Amino acid sequence: MADLTLSDDIVFDGSGGADKFIRGVRKAAFQAGKHNDDAWCAGFASTCLEGPAFLFYEKLGEDVQNSWKLLRSKLVEQFPITKSGSQS
Repeated sequence: MADLTLSDDIVFDGSGGADKFIRGVRKAAFQAGKHNDDAWCAGFASTCLEGPAFLFYEKLGEDVQNSWKLLRSKLVEQFPITKSGSQS
């Protein structure tokens, strides 16, 4: 597999819904062969956060920070999308 700089293009600051960010993390996980590794995906996602999204993440419990399944749920709850695709 070629050298990857997976997080270079994936940055989420909380503006807009979390859906595009989640999709980007999933694509990166597939590229790295880690799409079934819940902890890896959560750790990778944490490296892509900045601004309000980073501050939100830092306030989450360790169980959520270490689980991509739980983290995705919290991100969608905190940064929802509307029908038009923008944050509500």
